[in-house]
Amino acid sequence: MAKIVLINPPNVIQKGDLLGSGIVYMPHGMASLAAVLRESDLAPTVLDAFGEDPFRFYRFGDSWAQGLKVDRIIQMVGSDARIVLIYSASIHIHGMIRALIKGLKKEYPSTVIGVFENTQAVISYSLVHAAESFMECGVDFIMTGEPEVHAAEVLRSVLSHRQPGDIPGIITGNNSNAVIASSDHIEVDDLDNLPFLAWDLFPVSNYWNLRYAHGPAGGKYLALLTSRGCPFQCRFCSIPAMTSKRWRAQTPQRIVTEMHHWENSLDVSEFHWEDVNPGVDKGRVVKVSELLTERDFSYTWKWPSGTKIDKFETSDIQTLREGGLTYLSFSPESGSGELLKKMGKKFPHEKALELVTAMKIAGIRSQACFILGYPGETDKDRELTGSYISDLVGSGLDEVAIFIVTPMPGTPIDDQIPGERLLSQRTFSPTWRTDYRLLSKWRSRLYRTYFRTKAKKDPLEFMSMGLRTFTRRFETKAEMNLYRFVHMNLMKTLPFMRIHI
Repeated sequence: MAKIVLINPPNVIQKGDLLGSGIVYMPHGMASLAAVLRESDLAPTVLDAFGEDPFRFYRFGDSWAQGLKVDRIIQMVGSDARIVLIYSASIHIHGMIRALIKGLKKEYPSTVIGVFENTQAVISYSLVHAAESFMECGVDFIMTGEPEVHAAEVLRSVLSHRQPGDIPGIITGNNSNAVIASSDHIEVDDLDNLPFLAWDLFPVSNYWNLRYAHGPAGGKYLALLTSRGCPFQCRFCSIPAMTSKRWRAQTPQRIVTEMHHWENSLDVSEFHWEDVNPGVDKGRVVKVSELLTERDFSYTWKWPSGTKIDKFETSDIQTLREGGLTYLSFSPESGSGELLKKMGKKFPHEKALELVTAMKIAGIRSQACFILGYPGETDKDRELTGSYISDLVGSGLDEVAIFIVTPMPGTPIDDQIPGERLLSQRTFSPTWRTDYRLLSKWRSRLYRTYFRTKAKKDPLEFMSMGLRTFTRRFETKAEMNLYRFVHMNLMKTLPFMRIHI
């Protein structure tokens, strides 16, 4: 059988952007593709270059890389590989992907190299807008959209020495001359028909030993993707450039069945839903909770991505907690209603305060995500955000995350923010922005507002956060991220320490 290699690149941590580019995500898109190829008798070799050695840190340009070194990855691919597919999980690893393409082409000129898109993360980016950059490195083709739809057809075409350029969603070309066969969104219709994510092919124990993840990690955990797409069109978000407005979801029965499968096979009972927007259908989520409660499954599940919570009522919160939900991140983005209109986003500020109080009572940890620096934002808008953060903390909010807007390729604001930047520099701390210093000061000011209000509102809980960090019993991202910061700096300073602390 022809050797097909799927590569999850090392993580790349931009200087000053620990909150964004330093986050660890399990490669759910690659796990889904691996499962589909295995079912299609095209069993791939999985090379998780991050997961194989997440305790290794090394310099990569002006940044740090976490995982296997590029030359080691190329060596592990081997000269017998017919096709290599690289997972473009997030925009901040764009430079790493380019380095892998160049290295692989130099070492194995006859190997066909492809890159496939991650359409289900706000840190990802449309590869239509990055195609020329990859073509310059010698990539043979790029798969846009959800790769499960056409990957088997593409790979069989390549193995038969045919060009896949006439397949919808495939970009081909050379020397920066990119041609896309179709701009239509390539999407899976029925998510229940997809096989379970192929986590059995990945070094998942290394993720567990790392002790930090996207959401608060409590030991053995796995990422799930229970829905895809988003029906909303926020002007700062990369998702609309990669997907249609069609939201699709797995049924509650399918979700519970997959949870049960991983408990039986890998002894996992904690699940992180990495959906962009899992709560579009409230009834679906409530039904998951009811099924888990009825079957007496002791699973915990977390929503680490900032989702919309508009659909839920306070009366639903206890049901979700009884079903196992322990952490929920949501995204007000701003305390200013006028700025939200400019963003193309609706958010129920008053209702969210009631939901946060209900989550506090039920024992669900909550996080609110905000962004600064959207075009047209004023000091008054930022002051309203500070006031709303205080209101949320007063209602029982556990933590906040504050990001600075970066213009993702293909978004309406792509050309509205001044400053020279590379694709891999479009992070949540875009130091290249001409107004970055101002926004950074505002971010620090808003965090001080949060800490001051939290310490005054609930001093015992505020102190408990530090204790949970020290004991690694993380219940919030803030506790885990403090540990991650210390761990990463120890590993950089003392690279011979190949153990977790």
